[in-house]
Amino acid sequence: MKKIFQIQFLLTLLFNISCSSQKTLNVGQKSEGISVELNKIYENDKFYIFLTKENDIIESSKLGTYNLKCKKIAVGQKYKFEVIPVSGMVQGSNHFDRSYDVNDTLRLNYREYYFAKTVKKYCYKK
Repeated sequence: MKKIFQIQFLLTLLFNISCSSQKTLNVGQKSEGISVELNKIYENDKFYIFLTKENDIIESSKLGTYNLKCKKIAVGQKYKFEVIPVSGMVQGSNHFDRSYDVNDTLRLNYREYYFAKTVKKYCYKK
């Protein structure tokens, strides 16, 4: 009986830890697909931050990516992202600070700010 329980527990654990390559966020905002060339890649504890050639920022969550397969990316390459335009959500005055704080010492100015709808774990050369 104890062995059956151990096998069931192991199978359940393996099923729950199954490695996939992505998760999709279900938010009520309309998303769009964009193709961009990455200029720089940053990260902090919670996000990957991609700076594009057009000086746009794409933020991708790192939360819940511990069991995902790693997608290799490189600076200077083109990638497609399904994104939610965050800078377009700001209503009212068009005068707002277009800067992003990566950490305590690094602040990036941007043209447009997007959030990646698909959560992935990214690997790149630092």
